[in-house]
Amino acid sequence: MHQIGLIGFGKIATTRHVPAIMAHPGFQLAGVVDAGAIEAKIDGVRTFKSHMEMFAALPELDCVAICTPPLVRARIALEAIALGKNVLLEKPPAAGVAELAILRAARERSGVTMFTAWHSQHNPAVNRARQLLDGATVTRIEMRWKEDVERYHPGQEWIWHAGGFGVFDPGINALSILTRILPGSVTVRGAALAMADRAATPIAARLEFGLVGWEGACGTAEFDWRAEAGEIREISITTDHGDNLLLSASGKALSFNGAILMDGDRDEYGRLYAHFYALLERRASDIDEEPSLLVADAFQIGLRVPLAEF
Repeated sequence: MHQIGLIGFGKIATTRHVPAIMAHPGFQLAGVVDAGAIEAKIDGVRTFKSHMEMFAALPELDCVAICTPPLVRARIALEAIALGKNVLLEKPPAAGVAELAILRAARERSGVTMFTAWHSQHNPAVNRARQLLDGATVTRIEMRWKEDVERYHPGQEWIWHAGGFGVFDPGINALSILTRILPGSVTVRGAALAMADRAATPIAARLEFGLVGWEGACGTAEFDWRAEAGEIREISITTDHGDNLLLSASGKALSFNGAILMDGDRDEYGRLYAHFYALLERRASDIDEEPSLLVADAFQIGLRVPLAEF
């Protein structure tokens, strides 16, 4: 059984990671790092103020799940890898693509397992969508991903600081699904980023896509973190044969040409930890940087627009 430590104890860690770890027979949650020193209150699980304190107290830990804000994930992961710990990185795996490249190189030198955990990719409808699009020529992509920031990050100011991703914190989930299901590579050709006062990251964004190798293929995305009245998470893809595929409910539901094919559960974190366990058993890694590259391109070429003018 793998002894795992959970670093970062916010909303996603408590509501998704902890239940998934506790339900998997291959993991034992041994320690939790909470910078606020709030007791985890989980039977048999110790709470620490820092990851290095946990590593010193629990040398038997062989893997960690890092659920901190992205700005510090790479540093913590590098310190864990240096001690021979296997690493699961909550999305986004690092604050920038250069950090992700450094992590990949460190993992290759050490031989540990590293898993960039894009949880939305682990919905069954996502794999089914990939199968349906295999060999197809995509002619249009339409994405709408609108959530309420106060529901998922209540009172968390780091999300608006440099490295906090802003609306791309949920938007990168949509991009992780898109890069998973497309039979070709997608690029960001243009972007408009809505900036609130004194924020370093956007609260909303519009993207224009291009598809490498497919002349004339195009698409758009609308990301918004002000959806207080109702959330939307859907991706619509049209092919040259006139087929239309619609993924909705964060990749949980799938329709093809108007017919509902899947509307299953959302236990993506259970499947995520099952995949991590399989990687550990094979001493393998799963490092996917494509969603991060698209976000980096959006930040690089995107036009910053005051929120009032967006």
